[in-house]
Amino acid sequence: MSDENANNEQEPNTTQTGDAPETSDSQESGNVEFTAEQQDRINKLLGEARKKAREQAQREADKAKQKAEDEAEQARLKEQAKWQELAEQHEAKVGELEPQIAALTGKVEAYEQVITEMLDTKTEALGDAAKTAVENLPGEPDALAKLQWLNANEGLFAEKEPEQKPRGTPLPAQKKGKDPARVSPVIVRI
Repeated sequence: MSDENANNEQEPNTTQTGDAPETSDSQESGNVEFTAEQQDRINKLLGEARKKAREQAQREADKAKQKAEDEAEQARLKEQAKWQELAEQHEAKVGELEPQIAALTGKVEAYEQVITEMLDTKTEALGDAAKTAVENLPGEPDALAKLQWLNANEGLFAEKEPEQKPRGTPLPAQKKGKDPARVSPVIVRI
């Protein structure tokens, strides 16, 4: 092989006809000729190198893929742990709030009962016109809204008492424009 390479390597022709040295035709074209045996050996070596490079690239790709899958799994587990932790926190909060909700629901029911009783008492005191007006309010107001409306419009249903004129003769203090409360006391001695 070294003999063949030595034969293929030629010294450049250095006869001086100008400034640049002359080279042979095989070197100018850059083509190196190999024997069939050499070419087979080169092809075999190139094939093995390519095969090794592909295998190495595949191993690296598999490692990168496995690493990415492991990282994704770890992230998923972290996220799942966070969700689980959040769910546990919410369950604890619900456990704390349920008794409060039950107590408040009881209070609301008691307040509704008191308001309903107040509404009934007020409508009875104001008469049938107030009862009819409250029953025919638009929409479906609750007892509190009905009571508030009735309180705001109570003047519509109150019975007016006629004004009483004073009867008889006016008192002397009233004639003179004096207020009886401002009259000085008279001391009487016995």
